[in-house]
Amino acid sequence: MNPLAGWIVFFEIDNLSTISFCHKLKNMTTGIKHNLIKEQPKIVDNKTFRDETLKDTPLTNEVYANCKFYSCILSAPLLEKVRFVNCVLHDCEIERSTLWHVVFANCQLERTSFICSTLSSCKFIKCSLTDCDFGKGTIHELRIIQTRLTRCDIIDIIGEAHNISLIQCYLEEVHFRNSSLQGFKVVATTFKNSQFFRCAWQSSDIGSTIFDSCDINELQLDKVHVGETMFLRSTFTHCSFGERIRLLQVTFSDSFIVECSFLNTRIFDKIIVSPFTDVTAVTEGSGGIISTPPTQTNSNTAVKSTKVENESKAHFYCSVGLFTKKPATQLAIN
Repeated sequence: MNPLAGWIVFFEIDNLSTISFCHKLKNMTTGIKHNLIKEQPKIVDNKTFRDETLKDTPLTNEVYANCKFYSCILSAPLLEKVRFVNCVLHDCEIERSTLWHVVFANCQLERTSFICSTLSSCKFIKCSLTDCDFGKGTIHELRIIQTRLTRCDIIDIIGEAHNISLIQCYLEEVHFRNSSLQGFKVVATTFKNSQFFRCAWQSSDIGSTIFDSCDINELQLDKVHVGETMFLRSTFTHCSFGERIRLLQVTFSDSFIVECSFLNTRIFDKIIVSPFTDVTAVTEGSGGIISTPPTQTNSNTAVKSTKVENESKAHFYCSVGLFTKKPATQLAIN
């Protein structure tokens, strides 16, 4: 018996249905092919753009490789899965836009503005950013890896900036102002001559990092782990260290700690105070300045032992209360 007899009978009986099914199958296959073609990124390679403007058309799934952008306005309403590889962006605007899964890799950005933009799940990898502005925007899931930032502003961030990671970066003269950083992760990074003003770090992790000649003013830290980190030639003013903060192997050297509050007495156990660090305590209970070492302790003026490098004459007194700048001669313990 012919094994195809059943199929032949089926075709003869329901020829119209079979043709209709084949037609639908063809349309389905065509649709799949069309979607696959549509999902392939558009690649623009080795092109220079000058004074170009893009405002109303979204950019989706595009790759710009070895391209140069000069004085361009790329303020599209949406930049989705756009990748810039080995690109140069000078004097460009990417403002009031939503950047979603946008990647800058090996790029040089100079005087480029991201003002009032939303950055979500974006990455800067091995880039150089100079005089760039991220002010008044929204940030979620931003990873900055092996990147140098110079004279950049991260100010007036709307709401809480969630999950910003700085990994093996170098930041010089970068200003963080009026911003709450939730899930701030910093690893093997250096801050040089940078400023933190009226910022909050919450549920954050700072490790193997150097703050050199930084101005840290009205910074609030809570649920923060700081480990193997050095503060060199830096000034803390009116800062608040919450109860849920951990400082492990943290070094203060040549620094000023001015009128800062430490709510957790245990954080002093692993602090290293290097020479010329200028600190004195105002205890929470007395409200007075301790200019000489206390001879007796009570619940209001608890003295904690600290590690001191090179027999320095700079010391922390008490552990709950405020710190204020005093002459170094009043800090010595003989």
